[in-house]
Amino acid sequence: MIRTALKLANVVARGYLGSPIRPSPLLARYVAALGCLRRGDCALDIGANIGFFAGLLAEAVGPQGRVLAFEPNPIPLKVLRASVRRSRLSQVKVFAQAVSDHAQELKLQTGWFDFGENATVSSHLKTAERLGFFRRNLSIQAVRLDDFLKDDGLMVDGEKLPAPKFLKIDTEGHELSVLTGAEKLLEKHAPTMVIEYGYDPRQPGHRYSYPAWLRARGYQLLDFHGFVDFTPEFEAAIQHSYLTDLLAIPPGLQNSSYLTTIRGLGEFGLDRVES
Repeated sequence: MIRTALKLANVVARGYLGSPIRPSPLLARYVAALGCLRRGDCALDIGANIGFFAGLLAEAVGPQGRVLAFEPNPIPLKVLRASVRRSRLSQVKVFAQAVSDHAQELKLQTGWFDFGENATVSSHLKTAERLGFFRRNLSIQAVRLDDFLKDDGLMVDGEKLPAPKFLKIDTEGHELSVLTGAEKLLEKHAPTMVIEYGYDPRQPGHRYSYPAWLRARGYQLLDFHGFVDFTPEFEAAIQHSYLTDLLAIPPGLQNSSYLTTIRGLGEFGLDRVES
């Protein structure tokens, strides 16, 4: 899977980064995290940016699967849509919307770099404005994931889809709002998730608050960069700037070969997950 997924992702990366994505132990962990997906499954990319992760998800679920990619920032949205067309990813459906705790209008502010790395929503606007990070103020529409629930799956634009097995969430500090807007979905279907986590001691209160919320619902958290269990004790000890992605593992997979495979990667490379 990894080689084909890299080809899809590199359609995006060459245009944005100017060079292809290189195999690495970290990338191997991301690919291994998608091992819970099968052909025909449904996955969500929330904060899809230019589509790197959407490409990985598309390969994991195959042409018969479905990837819902949400990206409200208009600049990366254009690249995302172009990449999906160029790669002929018919299984990827792109939404020009944010995801939040209820359907609403939000203010999205972006800096000079418009591809999302400095974009944020209302949860951190005041701090961001004070530091002078932003120059553009956009009105965007947000949806709530629980509003898509229908019977044992999802109903999206009149299309009946299976329940999502995997969520990737990178919304620049808005992650808890995304999760609380998906509380019924998580309780009923318990998807595996990869979620951005950040802490910046220069910005008071800028410590992502969702880990405790997920632990209370039975999820186990694994730090993908440090490759350690993201326990409350580990989190409390973080006193310096820290940015990572957390793998949120539902109760049903915590004693499975899936987690054993990911833990077994250690510092090994892509050959351990090649298929």
